[in-house]
Amino acid sequence: MNTAPDIYERLREYLDKLPIPFPATESGVEIRLLKKLFSEEEAALSLHLSALPEKASKIHGRINDSNLPVEYIEKRLQEMVKKGLIRGVKSRRNPSLI
Repeated sequence: MNTAPDIYERLREYLDKLPIPFPATESGVEIRLLKKLFSEEEAALSLHLSALPEKASKIHGRINDSNLPVEYIEKRLQEMVKKGLIRGVKSRRNPSLI
C-alpha cells in the first residue's frame, strides 16, 4: 500500500466525496485530525474502502499489492473497527468481525 507523505490529503479528498463531506480548511485542521485518528497504514487502507460493508477479500482485490495477504487486511480492518474508525458487521461465517 502507498504510504506517501500526502496520504492524509488523499484521505481527506476521498472522504470529501462521501455523502457527508470532509472539506479542506485554510488552517489544515482536518489533516491534523486525520493524523491523530489514522496511522499512515490505516489511511492508505481506508482509500480502498467503500461506503458499504464489504468482505476483506473484496477490499483486497482493489489493493495493488499482491504481497499483502487478505488475512493481514482483515486484521487491520478489525483493528480499525475497534478504534472506531470504521464500522464493521458480523457475519455468520465470521462472527468475530464486528
